[in-house]
Amino acid sequence: ELGNMGITIDNIRNLILNLDKKPTEITGEYNLSGLNNSKTLREQLKNTEPGKLGKIFVLTSEKTAVTLKRSAMLYEIKEIVKDYDGFLNHFGISPGEVPNTSISDLEQKYGVAFKEIKDYISQNQK
Repeated sequence: ELGNMGITIDNIRNLILNLDKKPTEITGEYNLSGLNNSKTLREQLKNTEPGKLGKIFVLTSEKTAVTLKRSAMLYEIKEIVKDYDGFLNHFGISPGEVPNTSISDLEQKYGVAFKEIKDYISQNQK
């Protein structure tokens, strides 16, 4: 399940190693924007959506390799791509499509190829 969200064992390990640090004390190329700099990650975990803190430990350099499965859903893609509306428009997907629609559903419903979606996301990720 976590792998589908792009979270790896290394991401979790880095989170655990940094749990008692404030974002300003953490070194590395991590996306720490939106975090409270006056509280440790452990303190922030209580008020954060599940998986969010794990995602920040995806190294920036790892972004070039998109791990995407056919079971990935639109709401997950929305978190990955820079311009979600642009993604929908590119593939002719209705803006009203249900967020838990998987890529395999999109392949059948809209006739888009998994490889095309994967390629698009790797070139247009945040």
